[in-house]
Amino acid sequence: MSESFSGDEYRELLRRYPTGVTVVSTSLNGRDYGATMNSFTTVSMNPPLVAVFIIKGSRTLDAIGKSRKFVVSLLSGNQEDAAVGFSRDGDEDKFLKFSRGVTSDGIAYLKDSIGRIECDLYMEEDIADHAMIIGRVTAGIIHNQNTSMVYYRRKFETTGK
Repeated sequence: MSESFSGDEYRELLRRYPTGVTVVSTSLNGRDYGATMNSFTTVSMNPPLVAVFIIKGSRTLDAIGKSRKFVVSLLSGNQEDAAVGFSRDGDEDKFLKFSRGVTSDGIAYLKDSIGRIECDLYMEEDIADHAMIIGRVTAGIIHNQNTSMVYYRRKFETTGK
């Protein structure tokens, strides 16, 4: 950063940009892993690719690298507890507190989310203090017609009514 633009200013600027909220999950050796992410985007429609950016050292990142599969649960506006619960990197099974489903590949996802995107790991790239995880979409399932959750100015909000 230049001297005229501080890290605090950068963070404040980004807080003013609303982002969707997801929980990215995987399973490895019978154990479920998951983390809240708001850095999620589509990459390509053909082939269908999505990307998430996960901080290095995350247990979820390590498990995705080993399992080679992951799911992106797109959070609905009423899932703030899940967003907060999965934002903490800990040793406990975070899925025990929430309604979960399991894909045909055995990966846990949040059942009450608006939908899920199932992926095979396409590529992983280290970028500064994060890793970019690109997934090849193998399935996309809409769960309900609820509003979406967004993160804006350090608060969880919902789209629509």
